[in-house]
Amino acid sequence: MARRPGAPAPNNDDLPSHAVADPARGSPPTGARAAGAARDERADERDARTVAAMRVERQYRTMQEIVYNTIKERILKGQYAPGQRLITNDLANELGVSRMPVREALQRLEAATGLVTLIPHKGAAVNALSEGNVRGSPDVRISLSAPASVVANAEFDLLVTPRNTAGHQPNPDVNSARNVRFTVNLDGGTRLSGGANGHGFTCSGTTSISCSGGFLDVLDEETIRFRIKAPAQPQTLNLSAHISTLSERNQANNNASLNVTVLGRADLTVTRPEGAEAIASGAEEDYRVRVANVGTARATGVIVNLSGQSLPLDFTGADLMGSTRGFTCRIVRGQAGTTGTAQAQCTGGTLDPGLAVDIRLRTRGARINGVGTGQLIAVVDPGNAIVETNEANNRSSLLIREN
Repeated sequence: MARRPGAPAPNNDDLPSHAVADPARGSPPTGARAAGAARDERADERDARTVAAMRVERQYRTMQEIVYNTIKERILKGQYAPGQRLITNDLANELGVSRMPVREALQRLEAATGLVTLIPHKGAAVNALSEGNVRGSPDVRISLSAPASVVANAEFDLLVTPRNTAGHQPNPDVNSARNVRFTVNLDGGTRLSGGANGHGFTCSGTTSISCSGGFLDVLDEETIRFRIKAPAQPQTLNLSAHISTLSERNQANNNASLNVTVLGRADLTVTRPEGAEAIASGAEEDYRVRVANVGTARATGVIVNLSGQSLPLDFTGADLMGSTRGFTCRIVRGQAGTTGTAQAQCTGGTLDPGLAVDIRLRTRGARINGVGTGQLIAVVDPGNAIVETNEANNRSSLLIREN
């Protein structure tokens, strides 16, 4: 149609891309061609939304979990029909992932759900959904995962997984679990952070956790990670969870529990060396150092080092006063001199909580050409202690001058 003189030129920016003429392709598509182009655009938009959703979900789940849940949902909703072949390469391209998570997801779908049957070197075939598995109500169970042991005051991850194990259903809404709720008793632990990432769950609480609002389709699950702080004293935490849903048909699997052993921490202290702060040349003097475990866990392989630079005395011997607690002592270097370092060492000790050992260092005064003052240093190494609570009290010292 001719354009009237003075009429504005058409603005192609307002038209769909498939309706704009392309010199390379000829006239804009019309009729069936235009409808097909529109369908392609809608499919592209859906694919873009799928990829975007997967990118967001990746920060919370492994790629294998994302692929597994995506394929499972499409089978249950009929997007992959019974008998349809699922080719590994095609699925990887469709989902924008590598072949490895696709293979792992198909293996898991066969083993855990029976929704597919693997075909060696080719992929899998979708199985028919079994009417015999239709029960008409959800069956939600819960599981817990945490380390078997942690040290006192340490942080650890608690994983809580609610899962709808109801049978396959052509219409997943029949067996879907709505408003799934669960509580977790931390038995002395404290929730620091963490909560639900998906499926509608919202969580609150510190000494106990309450989550609600979850929605789980057939065979859906949600693993929720909580950061927990262990109590300060050794004990056994009995973590327990209870789940409830509307129209729950099987309450026998609504509870889960596990034990986490809280181990104590060793805390080794060393006292300031006791003895004369001034010594005459040739005089003999004993210095005493006490090492104690004021923590709540045993410390083994404890090492105590006694040393000093520019001291006006020589180390002549080292031994233990009273119980040895497994320690053995020796002189590593007896004479310090003006530039050297005298050293004694006691090794191999074991200190249970509340116990101590007294170490005696024998010395003899020595002139060191008028330098006059040095420092006797005692340092304890916790050795194989589970955790050293406070390293600030692992060292002490005493200034000794020439008399």
